[in-house]
Amino acid sequence: MKLKKINKQVVVSFSDLKEEDDRVEVTIQTKQRLNAAQKKALQKAVKDAADQYSMTVQMTFTVSDK
Repeated sequence: MKLKKINKQVVVSFSDLKEEDDRVEVTIQTKQRLNAAQKKALQKAVKDAADQYSMTVQMTFTVSDK
């Protein structure tokens, strides 16, 4: 699994991909709850990136307790 820290507040993890796989699971972990507009913006950014590679995305949002 790959992790990418966007900033101090948001960590994104991506599932491991197989060559023949056309989907990716993305978990977005934040230190505080996101409002609807923030979630929508992140979803759009991830979907736009996945569309460039003709991939389907399954996103999960979680809030860290740390």
